[in-house]
Amino acid sequence: MSWSYLIHIALGVALFIQLLSTFVTEPLIVRLTNGEPSDFSSFDDLAGNEKN
Repeated sequence: MSWSYLIHIALGVALFIQLLSTFVTEPLIVRLTNGEPSDFSSFDDLAGNEKN
C-alpha cells in the first residue's frame, strides 16, 4: 500500500467517526437524557490552561 492510499483511508475513517458522532451519537444521547444536550461548560477553565 502507498502512503497516499493510507492517508486517504485515515481521513475517510476520521470523517466517518466525526459524522457518526455528530448525527447519531449526540442525538441519541439527547434522547436518552430527556432532551438535555451535553453541557461541557464545567470544563471551560481547562481550555488553554497550559503552563509554559
